[in-house]
Order: sequence, then C-alpha cells, then structure tokens
Amino acid sequence: MTDAKIVARAITELPPCALQFHPVDTSLLVLGTYKLEEATKTRHGSIDFYRFDPANPGAPLTLVRSHATPGSSILDVKISQTDPWLLFTAQSTGSVIAWRLDPETLAVTAQTESQVADDPAVLVLSISFQPQDGTVFSATLSDGGVSVCKVAADGTITVLKQALTAHGAEAWISAFGIGDLGNTLFTGGDDSTLIAHDLRELDTPAGAVWQSRRLHSGGITSILPYGAVSTAGVRAWTPAGSAHRLWTGGYDDCLKSIDLRMVNNTLAAYSPPRVQSEMNLGGGVWRLVPGSSDTTGDRVVVCCMYDGGRIVEPFAESEEAEEPATVVKTIREGHTSMVYGADWSPDGKYVATCSFYDKAVQVWEST
Repeated sequence: MTDAKIVARAITELPPCALQFHPVDTSLLVLGTYKLEEATKTRHGSIDFYRFDPANPGAPLTLVRSHATPGSSILDVKISQTDPWLLFTAQSTGSVIAWRLDPETLAVTAQTESQVADDPAVLVLSISFQPQDGTVFSATLSDGGVSVCKVAADGTITVLKQALTAHGAEAWISAFGIGDLGNTLFTGGDDSTLIAHDLRELDTPAGAVWQSRRLHSGGITSILPYGAVSTAGVRAWTPAGSAHRLWTGGYDDCLKSIDLRMVNNTLAAYSPPRVQSEMNLGGGVWRLVPGSSDTTGDRVVVCCMYDGGRIVEPFAESEEAEEPATVVKTIREGHTSMVYGADWSPDGKYVATCSFYDKAVQVWEST
C-alpha cells in the first residue's frame, strides 16, 4: 500500500459533495455543491465545471464555469448513461433537475424539475441509474423514502413510484441489481438496514423481498452490486467469481462483502444475506466507485469520509478469506474532513476526489 500522488487541486467556493469526470469531454470535472446558511436555515449550491490538464501535471484545476442554484443545494450529480450532455442533480428541495449541458460553452439549462419527494422540505440524497436501462433511476430521500423514475430523451422525468417507504431514517443510497437480480433495487439507510425491493411489486406488501439490520453496526451509506456500471457508463464491475456478491459500506468504517446465495448455493431471491468477509478502512465508507476502463481492472475507489479515500482491489472469491479486498493506494493528503465524492477518469489513469469542509477537489494518479 502506497500513498497516491496529487497531480492537480483547487479550492471551491462552496462545499462540494459530489463529482464526476465527463465521459466525452474527458478533462472536464462536474461538481455539485451544498451550503446551509445557519443564520437563515436556507440552502443554496452550484454546478461547477473544472478543467484538468493531464499534460501539465502540477497545474491547478481551472474553474471554467459555475451555475448557481440559489433556491436549493445539490447533494448528488449524475451524467446520463444514454446522453452525455444531460446531467441530473439531487436537490435539497425534494426534486431532481435534468440539465442540458452545452458542449461548447458549458452553459447549463434546466430542462425539467421533478418532485420526487412528497414534501419539498425533504432532501434528495442520491441518484442511481439502472445498468440495464440507463433511462431508469432511483432517488433516495432524507425521510427514508425511495422514488423510482424514468427519463425521456428530452430530459422529462416521469416518477414511476414516488416516496416508497423504505427506511426508518435517511435512505442514504440505492443500487440496481443485474442479471438474475435485474428486478431488484437495493437500498441502505441510517437505520443500519439493507433492503432488497422487487421492482415489479413496489406497490404491494411483498415489495420488500428481504431486509437485514445484522450487516452493519452503523448506517449503510454505499452499495456496489456485481455488474454495476462505472460512472463513465462503459465498463461493468465483474470481479472473478462474484456474481452472487454485493459490497456495502457504512458509518461503522467497514467495507463488507455480502453473500446473496441461499444455502443451496443459488442466488438469493427471498433469503436474507450474510456477511462473507469484511475490512475496516478507518473511515465511514460513503461511496464505492468501480473502475472505468480495462486498465483499472475491477479496482474500486472508496470515499472514507473523515479519513480520505482508498483504492482497493478485490480478491477473487477463491482467495477471499477474512477481507474482501486489498488496499493498493491511500488518498489522504489535503483532505481533512468528509470526502463525499470520487470518480475515475475515463481512461482510468486518474482519480478525482472532493472533501466537504476543506472545500477541496483533487486529482490523483491511480497507479
């Protein structure tokens, strides 16, 4: 294990909590920011665009465009898997906004805003797209709910299921399964519960296939299923022998590999899972982001909140003993508090991270 090397950084005006490399304009970083004004209890944010020059290592990241969102903050940002010039932001006012990005000027225009929470005081905490259908996404909510939505080519958002009651506290994260689990939506919440929902039965009591509070001793904040697509939308995360596995992370600082098989060795359809292996990463496991290219293999960058980040490499199942992965790089310098966002460059050579209270965004060599 070695420390990753910083090649570029910048200090943002507002605290950043999410970022992505653009899959086409590959030197462009897209950030979402969040600010709560304590005196007035009002929130505001921005979508920021930073330029990274890989040919000039050591040069600072350059802010090339910022679009303010004065009425609400941004908690997550995702680029469409079907249209790279369509962005989606999770807002602090219970809505998701679809933005059209101009590839020449980098100006953004709101195409549509859809209320995905019943109450505008509810925060949208995260957005996750379905790997098998890039027009479907889930949005998790601060009241414990989860909404499932579909996006048209023009950015119009249709809510298929609004504010599904899932968790007894904040629903921090969601992720879609693939293959035999293609109709499954996994959600994790501040109530330390992991739930598997059947997308075909969200309106029925049977919509929750199983749920478990025995996996983590703190809130569940990250989920990475086998077959998850990288943020660039070009590569699936398929570690050897892992079709039945799910990675989860939480406030207990642990990354865990969850076995979704029943005792007869089939994929779990209706059976609660068990922890197959785990490792303590020294900080809350906020996000798990799979590699974006063949050069990264199945490596994952992990946001470890108050302890920077890690780049980890999964063990093949035959090698797996007490831990699911090995740490190959540590990301810490310049991040003193709350690393909430990370992504791989499309070519896999770099990793970008952002920390909230430092207001820092940094790019690192990944190897």
